[in-house]
Amino acid sequence: MFIILAALICLVFSQRYAKAAYLKNVPITLKQPNGSVIKCFATGDEFFHYFHDANGLLINRQPTTGSYVYVQQRNGAMLPSQYTVGSVNPRLLASQPSFKISSGLLNQARLNAINSATRLRSQQIPTSGSPIGTLTDIVIFIRFADDMEYTDNIYTYDNMFNGDGSTGPSLSSYYNSVSYGKLQIHAAFFPNASSSGGVLSFQDSHNRSYYEPYSFWNPGGYSGDYDRANREWTMLHNAVEAVKNDIPANLDIDANHDGYVDNVCFVVRGGPGDWGDLLWPHMWHLGIDTYINGAMVTNYNFQLRDFMLASGPHGGTQGVGVLSHEMFHSLGGPDLYHYYTGSYLEPVGGMGPHEPGRLR
Repeated sequence: MFIILAALICLVFSQRYAKAAYLKNVPITLKQPNGSVIKCFATGDEFFHYFHDANGLLINRQPTTGSYVYVQQRNGAMLPSQYTVGSVNPRLLASQPSFKISSGLLNQARLNAINSATRLRSQQIPTSGSPIGTLTDIVIFIRFADDMEYTDNIYTYDNMFNGDGSTGPSLSSYYNSVSYGKLQIHAAFFPNASSSGGVLSFQDSHNRSYYEPYSFWNPGGYSGDYDRANREWTMLHNAVEAVKNDIPANLDIDANHDGYVDNVCFVVRGGPGDWGDLLWPHMWHLGIDTYINGAMVTNYNFQLRDFMLASGPHGGTQGVGVLSHEMFHSLGGPDLYHYYTGSYLEPVGGMGPHEPGRLR
């Protein structure tokens, strides 16, 4: 078992920018403009992620029609082809190389995102509560204006966040294990669940497309990093404002008494977005002054419902690994993966369904 106790005790890493999970081959469903459904996969992190089929062929939107097409590499550039996904047998494209990208280009995309995020939220932000003791994770459910209410039961998420580990891993059992019982994390969910245990959520005033990049087929999308950040932060600020009166005054949300909420986890309905946009699991700091019971909200984890409930590579769901990864950032930890020319390098393994696991 990979032990991160030292990292939990010596959390001195200063974070000023978004931190994100690297996910591989996560099953997702896309929809063509004509309504046809595409079953494919997502791979990557906050800084660079992409869609691909089971053969590794890259998929992207055609800029003018909005159709999902295969991408071809020409002279080092990645360009949309004339091959619409679902209308051509991928085996016919076998001569086209599967997607590979150099570590230099990946690291440059990451550096660009870091520099941009630093400019957006440049002040020094402390890490979340003490890495030893008890930490409360405020979990707020969000859906977009064009979404129906969640159909999930709150117990699904309670097991994922607060389970004791007897039936599979949870965020709580993971950190209890790797800290040798020195760190306890408990999640509290808002809005309060319905009388039958159904998840209830804050509904944003904008459709999902508002939080996707501007394009010919999405004229209402955001344009540039500042627009993206302001839209994200405004949505999260409004969600906190909508539920903060439901959060009990006696709930300890500032374990180290530094004036900051230890952590807020926003679970947003839906799956990942295209090509490095904001709809990808990540950790960041809220850039709009927002308070809960007198403490300022800073560190937050941004999670996507469909990612959390997707099947994991070793059974169970993807969610606990992603939750643990982003919480590690809130505690002050760095990414435990890095880019490598030729193949993906995993210095730390994945989390299994019935073991404390390891954190990427």
